[in-house]
Amino acid sequence: MPFPMPSAEWVLSSDPITWERHARAAFEANVDGESPLDVTKKNILNYAQGSFSMVVDDLVATMPTELAEICINALINEGLEAAFSLRRNLVSLKKVLLHCWHASSPLEHELHRFATFWRDDMNFDNGFVNSVRYREICITHMRCKGATHAAYDGRVLTKQICCVPRHPDSSRPARLRELPHSLTTMSWLKQARKELRGIGEGTDFGEGDASKWHGDTSRDTTDTSGNGTPSTSGNDCDEVETLTETPARVALDAFLENVSARINTYMTTLKTHTGEECTRWPPHLTHHVEQILIARGASKAIAIRYETVLYGKVLTDLANQFDQVLKVIEAKTLSVERVLRDDFGVDGIGVFRKRNVDFGEEAILKLKEGTVFDRLTGLLQGCAPATRDIAVQINNIVKNPSKRIFTSGDDGGADFFPSDFKLGEYISMHRKVVERWRPVMYRELEILVPGAAVGLNDEDGQPTVSNEAWPPDTGTTPLLAYLRGKQKCTSCSGNFGGLWITYGTCFRCDLIGRWRGRCPRSAVSVNSDDANNTSSPKVVGPRLSKKSCPQSAWCPHHKRCLSCEVLTFQGCSVCGIIRGDGEDVVSMVETKDLTGNYVVFLDFDRTLCATKVGSSPIVKSKSKTDDQTEKTFAEHDTHLLSIILSHSQTHVVTRNRHVDDIISFLAHHGVRDADRKVQHVGKGESKARVMVDVLGKNTGKNKSANHTSSGVQTISHTNPSAVFVDDSIAELLDEEVAAIPGLQRVLFSRVVA
Repeated sequence: MPFPMPSAEWVLSSDPITWERHARAAFEANVDGESPLDVTKKNILNYAQGSFSMVVDDLVATMPTELAEICINALINEGLEAAFSLRRNLVSLKKVLLHCWHASSPLEHELHRFATFWRDDMNFDNGFVNSVRYREICITHMRCKGATHAAYDGRVLTKQICCVPRHPDSSRPARLRELPHSLTTMSWLKQARKELRGIGEGTDFGEGDASKWHGDTSRDTTDTSGNGTPSTSGNDCDEVETLTETPARVALDAFLENVSARINTYMTTLKTHTGEECTRWPPHLTHHVEQILIARGASKAIAIRYETVLYGKVLTDLANQFDQVLKVIEAKTLSVERVLRDDFGVDGIGVFRKRNVDFGEEAILKLKEGTVFDRLTGLLQGCAPATRDIAVQINNIVKNPSKRIFTSGDDGGADFFPSDFKLGEYISMHRKVVERWRPVMYRELEILVPGAAVGLNDEDGQPTVSNEAWPPDTGTTPLLAYLRGKQKCTSCSGNFGGLWITYGTCFRCDLIGRWRGRCPRSAVSVNSDDANNTSSPKVVGPRLSKKSCPQSAWCPHHKRCLSCEVLTFQGCSVCGIIRGDGEDVVSMVETKDLTGNYVVFLDFDRTLCATKVGSSPIVKSKSKTDDQTEKTFAEHDTHLLSIILSHSQTHVVTRNRHVDDIISFLAHHGVRDADRKVQHVGKGESKARVMVDVLGKNTGKNKSANHTSSGVQTISHTNPSAVFVDDSIAELLDEEVAAIPGLQRVLFSRVVA
């Protein structure tokens, strides 16, 4: 029986208590889950959220049609629907920036190796003979580092914005509170200003508006200096939001005020057309709309829009400051090239320059000063255009929130972005330098350590490797002293510095392992005769861990390991596995679950819960009385738990035998029908069996399902939309799991940047 809806006149003339009684009854009759009227900071994770349609459904469920339409139109015209679209664009930009960071970070690391390997090119003993090569590498390294950090900052800040708290009264993330000082590139700007002051050139290099972005655009700061600039001390930042309103609350209040004014304008127009008297929009209906906006994620979308606008202004101002300081450095200091040319007589053709003959101590002092500013110049030249590029795209998203500007390639294919997004081109320029000097470094390494060269391929396209002289004895080869360190390579057992070790293997063994199509961390020693024999049990050299990465975790498309390369590899669309944390999974569900049919499968141990494999989530249990027992539960991932609480099509698929304890754990945290949502899988059984069964019931077409030779039911007539989240690469690589059509597999990791 349809819920009886009162007239618009009754609603507008109702008092707060009467209206709340009606609204509660309407929610109970028309909406699944908890009532938005009861939303608080503590229970907000229990509510389904993430789309404008949910807000519309709640308004239609509680208001007469004419009032609901007026309210919905006001929300749309105030940009609420566009705010949800803005978030989708920002999520895609966040992923594109992550891919840019992952592309540039290895280049920066390799350029750092080149600069260390050839650092003797510019010293007094070698007479600056090879200074041209060294200068090119150093300049490229600093510029690449600047661009890398700009991409990293962009990734971190856009992720912070996308993951602002759902409740407007919750504390603002620290990195957003401390803008622009939370940006890593800001430290170089401060260093440049300090050095300029040190030479008496600190009066005109563009202070800009950076200091004001430390929070004074909102009411979340209280302690100010005499000129009204918010305090920048860390303690003040940590305590300030407990005393006053957050920016999210300020933005929501301003939005609701505008919506109320717009509704009253609509109602005045309605009155003119109908000739009837119409009461103004009462405050308790505005409060009703506010509760719906908070519960359904609309207030979060408004906060994201607010933070995005602010972030765009910060980046634009910061890019201007970078350019201004660079102009001052160029005008007021001597470049290294100029000092080498004018004071050292370096001509670039390899003429030896001798100390106290070709140049004096004054020239050396000039060179030292020049190198300080040279480093800062390179960093700023790298981060300035990258920062401006990101600022332009942030501002484009703000101006055109509903236009699909960015598309991330996580689900398959490449990233798509505007033609004026040049960050990828900056990275490509640095890659050319790396590709030119990499073979030169190995040729020189071959001269120092005969047989050590890697990179000259044989007729079969495989690397020609000689291992007799590796690892090198850096004690008897002084020119390789910079390779020496305390970290042991798990493959060749050599001791190297941290710069030359990657995931437990030295730079040479790492390259060989990747060329051989296996994870370098798990490969047998390159010095072993069995290096090419994968069936040999012989393993030479120490192990980084007792458990090696499975061969199936190796991605042949990117030559990366899905299992152990946590920070530098986010997965492969061809292999069908991506890496993400709880926030990434929440974002994925909110973006794709537009119809309510998106199915989520979560592993329990070390994914949803912090329990070790097979352990009970009940940490301890003690009796309060004979009839009551108090239980303490293990820690959990709040983002994944929010999915279970708000998303009805979520299932826990676990091998943990403590099923009853898991059900108690979920029920304790407010999960309804917990016993229905826990699916146990026995040892040796594929999790695909449970997932296919759930998907079959969800589509209602079990009768037409097929079966594999092993008896596992498959769904060939349709492509179910689902995601499987597990911390075990072996579970994700299971052949039967991989065969499920339309299943997105996510390798769960809490250390993803």
